[in-house]
Amino acid sequence: MPLLPGEPITAGESTEVDLELDRKDRPESFVFCAACQSLDISVSHFRRPTGITDKNEVRAHHKLGTLQEIQKRPHCPLCRLISRICTEEPLRNIWNDDTAQYMAYWTHEIKGAAEMPSSYILLTYNTYETLYDYQQCTIRVIPVNESDLPYSGRIIDPGLMDLKLAEKWLKRCETHKHFQQSAEAYKTPAYFRIIDVEEYRVVKMSDPCRYLALSYVWGQRVQFQALQSNLETLSTEYGILKFQELVPATILDAISFTKKIGERYLWVDSLCIVQDDLVTKTLVIADMDLVYSQALVVLIVAGSADANSGISGMCSRLRKRNQIIEKAEPGFILMAQIHVKDYMSSSVYNTRAWTFQEQQLVNRSFILVNDQVYFTCPTHAYSEDTVSEYVTDPDTAMVQAASIHRLTDRNNVSAINYIRSVEQYTRRLLTFESDKLNAFNGILKVHCQGLLAQPFFGTPPAFFDLAMLWQPKHDLKRIPEFPSWSWAGWSGEIMWYSDTQSLLNWTPEQSPTWPDESGRNLISEWLVKRTWIDWHVTGNDYSSERLLWERRPSDGTSNEGSAGAITSSATKSGAFSYQSSLATSSNPYGRTTPTSSRFPSLAPPPPPNPAVTNQLPPGTLRFTSISCTFKITSSPSSYIRYSHHDPYPSARPTIAIFLLQNRHSQPCGWVQLTQDHVAEMDHTLQEFLLLSEADYHMEYTRPHEGNPYAKTWNEGWLEYYALMVRDRGDGVLGRVGLGRVMKGAVEKDAWGEGNEGTRLKEVWLA
Repeated sequence: MPLLPGEPITAGESTEVDLELDRKDRPESFVFCAACQSLDISVSHFRRPTGITDKNEVRAHHKLGTLQEIQKRPHCPLCRLISRICTEEPLRNIWNDDTAQYMAYWTHEIKGAAEMPSSYILLTYNTYETLYDYQQCTIRVIPVNESDLPYSGRIIDPGLMDLKLAEKWLKRCETHKHFQQSAEAYKTPAYFRIIDVEEYRVVKMSDPCRYLALSYVWGQRVQFQALQSNLETLSTEYGILKFQELVPATILDAISFTKKIGERYLWVDSLCIVQDDLVTKTLVIADMDLVYSQALVVLIVAGSADANSGISGMCSRLRKRNQIIEKAEPGFILMAQIHVKDYMSSSVYNTRAWTFQEQQLVNRSFILVNDQVYFTCPTHAYSEDTVSEYVTDPDTAMVQAASIHRLTDRNNVSAINYIRSVEQYTRRLLTFESDKLNAFNGILKVHCQGLLAQPFFGTPPAFFDLAMLWQPKHDLKRIPEFPSWSWAGWSGEIMWYSDTQSLLNWTPEQSPTWPDESGRNLISEWLVKRTWIDWHVTGNDYSSERLLWERRPSDGTSNEGSAGAITSSATKSGAFSYQSSLATSSNPYGRTTPTSSRFPSLAPPPPPNPAVTNQLPPGTLRFTSISCTFKITSSPSSYIRYSHHDPYPSARPTIAIFLLQNRHSQPCGWVQLTQDHVAEMDHTLQEFLLLSEADYHMEYTRPHEGNPYAKTWNEGWLEYYALMVRDRGDGVLGRVGLGRVMKGAVEKDAWGEGNEGTRLKEVWLA
């Protein structure tokens, strides 16, 4: 039976709408349509919910219809508001969907007897006609004659930002428990300089201090920078003002912002790092995690496209009033509060690689976007358009709307957070691809410190075999400064398939935090039982060859001091790495079956060619593994989806799947390459290096479904991860692509005579 407009719905019921004539017992401009009348919208309902005893209790969802249906009711204030939400920035290209269903429900903030309970409406957008997987927008009341109603909306000043309000938020944050905890262990970053905003000069700072850090977009224009030639002038009193015509407007506005909220020091990369002193610059960049995580608050200028745009609402730059509001009836106005994350997602700021780690490393931030100032900390969130500074407890909707997906936490180190960080980072853009690691160093350092590790070209060696299993999501372009085996050696978005992520005991429906002890054990078990390569670091960046991962000494001390060496102690709450307890000189990674025992029928590899080791590039790996040869053939109809979490093939038009064929021309595996390889490599023999064991299970059709090796569709570890490689011409190999090959094909059906098809090989991979 179809629902009447406005009737509460539950999951599983029909979502068809029967339109009715609207009531006419109020003035036309204030008449709510039949669908919206069921919400019983009134000032009193926003002010004092009746019959609600539990914090954030949610009432029934009310179906409002599709956007097309909503737009047919322009006399309804709420429908007009929703129509504007869907057709104005930043949701215009997200919510403007005729197939989507819009629903609304009341939610309530019950904050104790001393404070007035308040309510607001959550509007949900859902393309699946369920009550799940939706996006939200908060609808608040602006009472005309009551300016301090907790959690109500507020008309903002169209002129300048209210920095007295911003100062009040920061002082309130300083009373929170997390503020004292975050200030416990301060470590001064290397060559730390900051701007004294009272004296307009750059000063050295060796002692702990309160400072703001600026996060902003440089843009394409050449910016004024601190150099060895002007550092002395910048360091004198009012030295910055001597370059006032050259210093970007955003930096000058940030200095004014810092002064107006009562703080004295500000860190800005272009003025606090001597840009042409490469030695100190490298050391400062290595401490970006300290610079941003230890800042009192980070000033995120997300509303400016470049450093010369300035900050809207600061100094003489008057801002616009970008609020979506509709008068409901005499006495109150409805206001749509778009999530600050939605404004951020549509900004230039969110496309830049450097800003990713700056945003990830913060503890507290002022976010300047949508011509407003927002404030976030670990427990609270505030905005100029919402009255929440009078209450001690957080505004739940604001906190959810402003919180970013934090993937860096020294106290919660995880492999899945590392993977998610890399995936999100590689979506962003760099002006100079040579900065690929520099702009990620702060995040990588946090991940690796939790593992007592030194990162190696973008990877944590504690689970190096897992980190090697990345795939291109779209076209990639080679970055020659970095090795090909690392994701850092390529420009473009990369990903890990969901079957690899299943090793982390994690699915996207779950909170993307570090899994429990069983998850840690799952990784360690795979590393110990399903891998075998003893990775060695060589090349010009180290004076001598060493193991990429080194076991912890028996006395419990750390080997961390030498570059590239890692101890196996993982985290305070449990190890997830190779096993020190099993490690020996002949089995340095502590595996249950070392390389020498895993493939006993194969002859030892021949001695290395001395000429190969003469000019090895930085980041070169040396190891022994299985090399095998298979023919690859393009398979345009094939795709890779291990589960529904993997992207649809239509979302990756530049990716090509090649079938691996054994010497009998039977399918035995696959490799993923980009489309530009099709003409060059179709129907050619290629070399593959076996990396580790792989689970045969796949929820969707395999490209090599007709292989002669698997008896059932869901058998276990029947495959190897196989790296397709190509000789650079000097005996050193480079990565071309990653795929899978059946174990049976490796054992007996690779191409070649004698042991040429499958053999142990000493490899240099760069």
